[in-house]
Amino acid sequence: MKCFAFAAESKVVDFIDVEYFYTEDADNEIEHLQKMGTKVITSHHDFHETPSSNVLFMLLEQMKHSNADIVKLAVMPQSTEDVLRLLGETNHFHKRYPEQPLITMAMGEVGMISRISGEVFGSCV
Repeated sequence: MKCFAFAAESKVVDFIDVEYFYTEDADNEIEHLQKMGTKVITSHHDFHETPSSNVLFMLLEQMKHSNADIVKLAVMPQSTEDVLRLLGETNHFHKRYPEQPLITMAMGEVGMISRISGEVFGSCV
């Protein structure tokens, strides 16, 4: 994407966040930005719901294989159980791939606790 390349060339950004599943050829885009000397966060945002545990883990694994510097997943919880599921999968992913920096968060008021306590479960922010 031209605006990402422009930002990377400017050398004034610390990270560029690439929305993994909505960026055409995301793996090549991430690699290109990294070659330009920019750290890359690959992310997925679900503004409607919190997927099942299997889907959460699958999304994280797919983004991990992009070789981005940080993997990020943000979801919209409908209940406290959704937040607990996200934190559980954060912990599961972190234990399986401890070398992979990870950010997860549940959005909205219900998800606030995930943004405060995520580090306990493996989120680096």
